[in-house]
Amino acid sequence: DGETLSIALEFTRPLVGTQDFDKLVVFATQPAQKSGWKLDEGGKILRYPFVAANTEYNLKISGDLTASDGSLLGREVEQKVYTGALDPAVGFASQGSVLPARESRGLPIVSINVPEVDVEFLRVREKSLPQFFREYQRAGRRSGWELDNEYGENTPISKLAEPVFTNRFVIDGKPNERVVTYLPIQDIEELQEPGLYFAVMKRTGLFRDQFETTFFTVSDIGLHIRAYKEKLFVHTASLQDGAGISGVELRILDAKGEDTLKGQTDRNGNAMLPYTLDAQNVLIARRGSDVSILPFNQPALDLSEFAVAGREPAWFDVFAWSGRDLY
Repeated sequence: DGETLSIALEFTRPLVGTQDFDKLVVFATQPAQKSGWKLDEGGKILRYPFVAANTEYNLKISGDLTASDGSLLGREVEQKVYTGALDPAVGFASQGSVLPARESRGLPIVSINVPEVDVEFLRVREKSLPQFFREYQRAGRRSGWELDNEYGENTPISKLAEPVFTNRFVIDGKPNERVVTYLPIQDIEELQEPGLYFAVMKRTGLFRDQFETTFFTVSDIGLHIRAYKEKLFVHTASLQDGAGISGVELRILDAKGEDTLKGQTDRNGNAMLPYTLDAQNVLIARRGSDVSILPFNQPALDLSEFAVAGREPAWFDVFAWSGRDLY
């Protein structure tokens, strides 16, 4: 699966699936991570997952191994297997990030056997934010055709964002080990302007038409939104200490990038806006050099797994109480 290795034994006939394969196929030296043999659905391939990379194993296969037609292997077989190295792989650790403006370690990437990467950063134009989130909802692997095609479904990224910085980053990791590296974007002057950034990454020296992508903002403003029928409750809090942030400027952009509504949080970091949720709109929260962005076409917090009993919520509730010992 790109991060783990398995030993696979392929047979010419389907095997009986009820056999104890861990006793019939044994290692001369047991792998460090204990696992077990698993037979695939076709019955012809035995797999032992989670073996070490770049390692030679000696296997002993019992002659009692039985095929589904009742025939036996008939003799003990010894087989040497060399696992080889893990295939090089690299990608961003998250799909859209809000990186804390204070005490952030940087933008995380995950890699295996990749010594260096080239990363280009683009800043999305504020007027293009709704269109960007509409066409680039998810981060992940994209082809050059998806990123820069005049005739495809998506608008070329160059028409929504402008390039601001390109750099090569060295990854310090041991061979055949999954490593998380933080790109020090907090130290790059070109990435200090508030806004949404789009990052495009590739392995150094590799020219395949596939790129790893993600988008992120750097901000101390955390956003909590509750959407009602004709109102929107917004709470802003510091990502550093959790305290509510007052005086945060709130703006909602429509599909064309125009302001449709403005507001500001009170001393507790709260604001109630007369607004009906529209998936094509984007909320921008700004205070000083901090900007947080929330597109309304992203999945909301799903609480469907938590059973809720009792009467349904109403627009207002009455809480009645009396003096002590009065009933």
